[in-house]
Amino acid sequence: MKRNVKALKDFLVKQGYNEQEIQQYLEEKTDKQKSNMHRAIVGLFFKKSDFKIMPKAFNQWKRWIEQRKLTKQWA
Repeated sequence: MKRNVKALKDFLVKQGYNEQEIQQYLEEKTDKQKSNMHRAIVGLFFKKSDFKIMPKAFNQWKRWIEQRKLTKQWA
């Protein structure tokens, strides 16, 4: 894997990019991924509702239980 990364960096340098540009892009990409991950985690577990903040995971779990009970009744 390290060999592939080095080969890719060498290729980018040959294409006219310098090391600082590559490093800056990687840092920006890492920061953006961290930000997106944080937003996804917050969005996954919390949902605004009438009760201030309700955990979204529990709401989904309740919905799944209700659907399972309905499926049993229909069967």
